[in-house]
Amino acid sequence: QHTDTPFLKIVNVTPDMPYRIIKDGHTIAAGMSDHTGQILVEEHNDATTLAGGMLHLYRDALTYRGHLDTLIFDEMHQRIIHLGTPKSEIYTVHMYARIPVTGTVNITDTSLDNTQDIPYIDGHYRGGDDLSIPVLPGFDTIHMRINGIQTSLRYADILGSTGITIAEPKTSQITQNSVSSPIRYAESAAGTVAFAIATSDGRLKAVISETISGSIRITNTYKLQAVPPPPSAILRDDPLTGEVDIFVNGLFREQITLGVNPYPDFAFTSVRQGSDVVQSVRYSYPQYTLAGTASIDVRTGDLVEFYVYSKIHGAISRYVPPEGHVVVQSYGTSEAIAVIQSAHINTDM
Repeated sequence: QHTDTPFLKIVNVTPDMPYRIIKDGHTIAAGMSDHTGQILVEEHNDATTLAGGMLHLYRDALTYRGHLDTLIFDEMHQRIIHLGTPKSEIYTVHMYARIPVTGTVNITDTSLDNTQDIPYIDGHYRGGDDLSIPVLPGFDTIHMRINGIQTSLRYADILGSTGITIAEPKTSQITQNSVSSPIRYAESAAGTVAFAIATSDGRLKAVISETISGSIRITNTYKLQAVPPPPSAILRDDPLTGEVDIFVNGLFREQITLGVNPYPDFAFTSVRQGSDVVQSVRYSYPQYTLAGTASIDVRTGDLVEFYVYSKIHGAISRYVPPEGHVVVQSYGTSEAIAVIQSAHINTDM
């Protein structure tokens, strides 16, 4: 019969330490101690299998394989927060709620939502100090005792709104040279990133805009055994696209196409030079502004990253020699440049 009482409870272990219980050369239980320094092993179908096992603690382990719940690294305080969750996940604290201190205070019983203790925040503080409380995904309210008086503060009231983020301009240039075959297409992508921190649970709404431009040049030369007839014209084959990839806490959430600019300044040449055929195309896109919206499910403290791209692609038709003519050699060069002049992300909860 299942009960909520663990079969095995070990206390006074270093918090967040990997462990294994090994018996007869086999691992029969493994995991990590919780943030209070306890190891709790749930009831087994055959609980007697644990009897006679040896507990191994891995204090300085550089690697760990197995379920670890959720680990959150608080770099400011040099601490690890261990949350019990079904999935194994690792986060870094992205934002802190700063609470200014006036006078001399004693902080005790610091927790989030009265369920997750953060004991390393407790202590004595003086006027001019700041309390820096890590913002953790899924938690709403900070609880603590200030000089013995119970106090509650909502993250959303401390952090305020999200606001406007401006991403850095970017340029990407890719060149190709082929000495043994023609070049069929050229492409390049410039990317920049901006981020927002969710200040409450719900949906984070984002308006994303970018101004992009780009150009492509492709030239192919075909050498034939004999002088061919004049070559035919070349058709356009291109787009310039603006896209956004959205990640939440490092995990891909969705991709949004802001738009496509299908109207470049297009020019081509397709000429015969003796027994050679030289074909080239040039696509040139002036600055073009695209915009789109996104709505993302978030929890307080989630890091939402917006990877904004300008992607350019242009192709050139492959030359097909007339009947009776043979291409003996071909080669080509290309250059593709994608540019993001500016990118703005306006977010709100």
